[in-house]
Amino acid sequence: MKPSASTSQMCLPFLRAGVLLFARSSDAAAQAKPMGTRSFRLHRAMLVSVLRSIDQLHESIELVLPEDQANGLEALASEVLTTPRRIRRVAVTGDGFGARFSGAVDRCLEFGVEQLVVVGGDVPEIRPRHFIRAFALLSAGYKAAVGPSPDGGFYLLATRAPVSRKLARVTWRGASTADEVMSALSLRGVAPACLEPLADLDGLHDLWQLRVRLQRLHRRDELSAAVSSALMATSSDEDGLDSKGDREDRPPRFRAPPAV
Repeated sequence: MKPSASTSQMCLPFLRAGVLLFARSSDAAAQAKPMGTRSFRLHRAMLVSVLRSIDQLHESIELVLPEDQANGLEALASEVLTTPRRIRRVAVTGDGFGARFSGAVDRCLEFGVEQLVVVGGDVPEIRPRHFIRAFALLSAGYKAAVGPSPDGGFYLLATRAPVSRKLARVTWRGASTADEVMSALSLRGVAPACLEPLADLDGLHDLWQLRVRLQRLHRRDELSAAVSSALMATSSDEDGLDSKGDREDRPPRFRAPPAV
């Protein structure tokens, strides 16, 4: 029988829990993912949106930041966070994204975090309920949970156990990454739960889609203003990413199992 978890269950502080914000600072993100001349404002607005959702979680949940980006991220967190929260740093080492990501996850668990949720800084539509759901699934008995993105990647990974060995052969940043992560965990005896899909932002096409969704919600906030400003500044492919983003022009192949 599968573990069960109520969607309304809050992430209670019975176990030591943490959120690893595996992201670049606004400056570094603007250089790595240029989206026109106003990239800094856009990346800052996305990070602020993620941090505001984290701010609404129980204060016992630690915020963990990658050590090589911690100065910029801590400065922004100090502006955004209103709830007293322990902030820690984790070393990020290794060759390639996969090794750096998995190594950071494992180190968080090594220094005592028992339930860990990992998110990036490019998921501006993430809400507290996504975090709460992930922690609730871990509390209910799942060893891992994955939040897939429509492009085939994932926006969230929740785990109670190290992942480096389990995910060693995953093809990162591809159209089948989420599928491979879930398969790799399953092959190692860890049947992960699947959260509802949520889009991240990798290129100009994603940015246009985000603008449409924000307009439907009648959003008039910092994020919507930053998105509109970035799109206005990006008048041609030479001024930012082209419509393919930083991935190949391909349809998403990942088909998520039903969310639990």
